[in-house]
Amino acid sequence: MTRLGEIIKDLQNGFACGERDSNGIIQLRMNNVDRLGNMVMDEYIRVPLKYYSDVFDLQSGDILFNHTNSAELVGKTLHYSGYSEPVTFSNHFVRLRVDTNRADTRYISSYFNLLWSNKFFESYCDRWIGQAAFQPKKLTEVKISLPPLDEQRRIAAEIDRQLSTVEKAKQAAAAQMAAINAMPAAILRQAFSGQM
Repeated sequence: MTRLGEIIKDLQNGFACGERDSNGIIQLRMNNVDRLGNMVMDEYIRVPLKYYSDVFDLQSGDILFNHTNSAELVGKTLHYSGYSEPVTFSNHFVRLRVDTNRADTRYISSYFNLLWSNKFFESYCDRWIGQAAFQPKKLTEVKISLPPLDEQRRIAAEIDRQLSTVEKAKQAAAAQMAAINAMPAAILRQAFSGQM
């Protein structure tokens, strides 16, 4: 077991911004990370470039930990693998960069999502009315299993493979549900057109 503080090289809180700018930079928010740790870009906001600095830049391999949310969603974690344009992150996230000589970033983000699904962060978060937080300083004290780097990579690759299978099954189920939902309308059209 290894304390996270021993492998974290950089820990950076995001920034709050209430302004919007259609020509600004994308700022990831809580809704941009789903329950499986995927980046969701169906909807996103852009904030003025004047609030952005390199300090808040996201690079491929960064880990975004959702430290402020509702109690049950605190701890959702994204392994950022890049986007087609620069992206930054809100104050609901903390960005982690780990020592890649000791830790695989996909393994660490998957481990965080395991802790989240087991309600670890929910159990230890600070709570207020309608909101909760797992403070970044507390995150450095969390102990995780850290096998040799090659084993971490093998585990992360297997998790990615299985999550890809889950995503394909979800898409197939959604397509089947859409077909089922369309059936009553098709039956009514046939009945009223005299085809039945």
